[in-house]
Amino acid sequence: MIGRVTLDRSAARVALIGVAVNLFLVALLLAAKGDPAWFVHFGSAEPVSPHARAALGDDVVVAGPKGHDGQVFWAVAHDPLLLDGKNVAADVDRPAYRAQRILYPALVAPWRLAGESALLWGLIITNLVVVLVGGYWAALFARDVGAPARAGIAFALNPLVLYSVVFDFADALALALLVGALLATVRQRWMAAVVAGVAAVLTKETSLLALVAVAVLSPSLPRVRRITFAAIPGAAMVVWALYSRWRLGWPHSDVHEFAAPFAGYAGVLRDFYPERSGVGDIVVAFALIPFAAWSGARWWKNRSLALTAGLPFAALVPFLGSSVLYLSINSLRAIGPAITLLVIDLYVKRGAIDVSPRRAVRAAIR
Repeated sequence: MIGRVTLDRSAARVALIGVAVNLFLVALLLAAKGDPAWFVHFGSAEPVSPHARAALGDDVVVAGPKGHDGQVFWAVAHDPLLLDGKNVAADVDRPAYRAQRILYPALVAPWRLAGESALLWGLIITNLVVVLVGGYWAALFARDVGAPARAGIAFALNPLVLYSVVFDFADALALALLVGALLATVRQRWMAAVVAGVAAVLTKETSLLALVAVAVLSPSLPRVRRITFAAIPGAAMVVWALYSRWRLGWPHSDVHEFAAPFAGYAGVLRDFYPERSGVGDIVVAFALIPFAAWSGARWWKNRSLALTAGLPFAALVPFLGSSVLYLSINSLRAIGPAITLLVIDLYVKRGAIDVSPRRAVRAAIR
């Protein structure tokens, strides 16, 4: 849909290197943990634990009292259409918020046809395929905007992607689809850009912020294209939100990932450190501030497509709540898309001669 008809060898090499790194990490963890259920990170005190024990046995591997988001995707994958919404709602905390991110569990759901064990493997394998495809798109995108294809390795080596693979998160898929939407935009494949944008938003709703940023801050792009680029994915998100809440019984939308400017930083020091947050978690949380400032300053100077799409994630940093900042995994996931997009932009050769058909589009969005 987005890539070229023939395989691009340099982009394929970058993608293969990236997936090899992630596959090696998975192999190490499997050798150490011995069970694909470890990647789900079930929590023994979480609502999903009775379902996990019933499906996988009383000796199912757990990560501790509190698990992580992989257990939510595992639970939703059992009923991605939410046909039995009450059971899904009973399995997860904040069901309306969790069910918003539907595409990853929907993609892995068919694995369950081969059994519960196959679903565990499917969560991992699907993300490895995402790393391969996302790395390929990132390499193509990098080259199309004036950077070498090797800059696309910033996708597979992004902490957000690495965490997605070893925690069964959806973030890698959301980032891959966002990069795919940007690649299609550069290549003036507007329908593909919208389709990828819809998929990105249904994977993780914050992807819409990047699409809106491109639509608002790239005025030289055709107006109709800019509107549809953000409006259609936004409409898809609203439609799914209404459907999912109807199926779940209209639960409250309890979102506590955001706070007043920098209140989250005060909260994490007051409420989480040192009992639940280590020094490393605090260092990572505060490192987001200069990173966000650097991203914003670089965008102000260059106004590239990559920086524009990454800008909202940097702009959110002051508003992140303590429930995000207290754990470095969550902090890096919050800023993750901006990391890949900033690194790609760092490799761009400004002022390079380009006579390709995409020159006008690249100039318009820089």
